[in-house]
Amino acid sequence: MYKSSQNSEVTTKKSEAAPKIRSKGEETRERIFQLALEYFNRNGIEYVGIRELARELGLSPGNVSYYFPSKDDLVIEITKRLSEANTQLFQEIESDLTLTSFIELFNRASHNHYSYRCIFTSFVHIMKHYPAIGNGYLEIQRVRRATLAKDLQALSKFGYLRKDLSKTEINHLVLMISHLARFWVQEAEVLLAAQPIERSIGHYTGLIAGTLHPYATAKGRQQLEPFMAAVITKL
Repeated sequence: MYKSSQNSEVTTKKSEAAPKIRSKGEETRERIFQLALEYFNRNGIEYVGIRELARELGLSPGNVSYYFPSKDDLVIEITKRLSEANTQLFQEIESDLTLTSFIELFNRASHNHYSYRCIFTSFVHIMKHYPAIGNGYLEIQRVRRATLAKDLQALSKFGYLRKDLSKTEINHLVLMISHLARFWVQEAEVLLAAQPIERSIGHYTGLIAGTLHPYATAKGRQQLEPFMAAVITKL
């Protein structure tokens, strides 16, 4: 009886671990999405239409529209996937938070942002022409800022940032870090276009570390300074 139960458990685990097999329709939908993302990243969301995508895929515009009825649906799917990727990152923050793990979190988030960089390079266009996305963005930012403030308070409690950080100082740090995390892509596309992406991300991660440095304790500064060394001083 025990052996039978154990085998059943193993079978269940194997079943859970089995990769999901996509249907042909799902594969086509994903192929369209990935091509759209590549084109949007390269050229900007506002400059790519369904007809261009269809031509590259060897499909009719109607076939593309079967999976994504309009370009709006593609843009919404892109913003949804980025939000889900970042939400997963923020949920993985460890209970014994350190400045090292805090900065590394932003490093990983920056890789997500780069993968979906069309959102940031076409940011104003999206905010003006996709009200539903704009409203959702404002709500996500409210949640992210609240989480960031709690993390900074925890870092203060754990002795990495000054114990006497005021509410005003925390709010200032939240705004500065949020700005760097959201808009580094636009600046990097102009100033660091010739740099490998890892170096660009290291540069802006280092700027976040540098923003925190004046508020850090000796223990905290020790963890921040290796990241600050990656800042490119001659742009």
